[in-house]
Amino acid sequence: RSLHQEMGAAPSGADVVAQCRGGLTYFARSEGQLQAFAWPFSEIELLCFHTGKKLSTHEHLKDLRLQDMAGLESSLRVLQESLSQLNWEGFLAAWKTFSLGLEDAGYVAPETLMKLKTLREDPRLAWARGCGAMGADVIMIAAYKNQDLSQIKKDMAAQGLRWVASSSQISEGLRVQSLVSTEEVRSL
Repeated sequence: RSLHQEMGAAPSGADVVAQCRGGLTYFARSEGQLQAFAWPFSEIELLCFHTGKKLSTHEHLKDLRLQDMAGLESSLRVLQESLSQLNWEGFLAAWKTFSLGLEDAGYVAPETLMKLKTLREDPRLAWARGCGAMGADVIMIAAYKNQDLSQIKKDMAAQGLRWVASSSQISEGLRVQSLVSTEEVRSL
């Protein structure tokens, strides 16, 4: 953020923090909170699909006019609490509230909104939301595991969405391992 020199909003860095920390990462920069979770809900699988679109974050931020985000921040706290308490219903309700708040604020691309409307009508899916700048890059879907997930992937492909990963493949984040022993470093 301190190196940001472009017009408009500065990037939050949350994506970098999440990639380094791994898991489902709760990051509240203003409160100094960082917590990572494994996906805890055995009856639900998160599926991520690339839309084939890419909106550059720095371009998106140039024109972004930040609004009051108090409602969105409270939804994120409920998401974090629900993960901590293994409360699927609370998680889903807060996820919906957060997603719809982004949409109402105009932070989701029109093309993504059209896809989400269709996906949210599918009874095999608990919810869907766009991710990335303006929700344009990836659509994340919560699918019930008692459904045929391979068929869901085929159906998404028919809609132009390319499967990327699922909650069973969530990264553990950045791991640093020394390739040289302490003794070898001292001898240099």
